[in-house]
Amino acid sequence: MPRLAISAAILAALAAPACAEGPLAPGEVFSFDGPRWGGHVGYGRADFETPTIPPEAFTFFPAEAAALQAEFDGIEAFDPSGLTYGFHAGYDVQRGSFVVGGEVAAFGGSLDDEDAEAFGGTTDEIAQFRLDYVARAMMRGGVARERDLFFVTGGAAYLDLEDGESESGIAYGLGYERAVSSRSTLGVQVIQHEFDSLLGVDDLDVELQTIEARFSVRF
Repeated sequence: MPRLAISAAILAALAAPACAEGPLAPGEVFSFDGPRWGGHVGYGRADFETPTIPPEAFTFFPAEAAALQAEFDGIEAFDPSGLTYGFHAGYDVQRGSFVVGGEVAAFGGSLDDEDAEAFGGTTDEIAQFRLDYVARAMMRGGVARERDLFFVTGGAAYLDLEDGESESGIAYGLGYERAVSSRSTLGVQVIQHEFDSLLGVDDLDVELQTIEARFSVRF
């Protein structure tokens, strides 16, 4: 996480000259064509899904099955959430009002559930859902109108926790950008991340939803 914080600070410093480019002239149409990079801050929330225990397990191993079910119930009760922050870089091609492009991004954060009880086992790790980072490689496509861009996006994601656990998955969502100067934009993006078999447990899945406020510079 400190690495991401340092990178975000560097990006902010480098972006300062671009912010001074000045506003767009009245009636000027912004071009979303070309390379871009920037930073984002936001809010994330994780939801967990656990495996289904076969009914016969309760018949032949009632005590063990009941204990495992209690742990799974505890995992599903967790609702960790918190601040996220990171950076992104991409390239877009605009033809008329249509825009297509790609982006790589990474963010860190600490998603905690202060009301969660410790159920033992892997639950203790999930109770403190501390991200080292989440990385994404995504395509996006949308429609531009003068200074505004509305888009949908989707691609691959990679989750890495501070305790060394990691998992790959998918990410998809939608977003909006608006030009605020001749080279920079402000925007918002909502992304759904889905990861399977977290912590090496089959069918222990996590869905991570994020909403990000984004600043980008084009050059």
